[in-house]
Amino acid sequence: MNITKYKGWKHAATRYKKLRLVSFEMPWSWYHLRHDILDENRDVVLFTKYPNFWERLILKRRSPDFLESWRPKERACTRVSKTFDFTYTLKSGEVQKRRATCHLERRTWCWRWIPWIKTQIISMNVTFNDEVGEKSGSWKGGCIGCGYDIQPGETMEQCLRRMEKARDF
Repeated sequence: MNITKYKGWKHAATRYKKLRLVSFEMPWSWYHLRHDILDENRDVVLFTKYPNFWERLILKRRSPDFLESWRPKERACTRVSKTFDFTYTLKSGEVQKRRATCHLERRTWCWRWIPWIKTQIISMNVTFNDEVGEKSGSWKGGCIGCGYDIQPGETMEQCLRRMEKARDF
């Protein structure tokens, strides 16, 4: 087998030579297309659109810079977030009482090469004021935040109560 040089890299597919792994995008793999911050009525407060495969290939559009897109998201999240009481019971019977700050997010994905095939998920992002869970207070630490999928027609508080019953930290 011949070893070819391309930009200084040696490509070889023999078991005696170092194998260079190559990855490429499959047409049916999911790509993050849009991220929305929603208010309590599920109206869009802020959105970030990411370019799809064809926009990146033909129009040379790039994804927004992380810091440029993060600061407006942080301001929008603090504007629409709500705070609720959260109670978690450990396996030992000890009760942890925390304050949970919640806001809604909608994320949209599309197929990489076929952008009209899409899926959306609306989830609730939860941040606790202190560690929650079995490992809270230990060197490993407990959970300080999580996300949970919200059902259609469900409010943030109803989703948080459902999470209290179903989720183990």
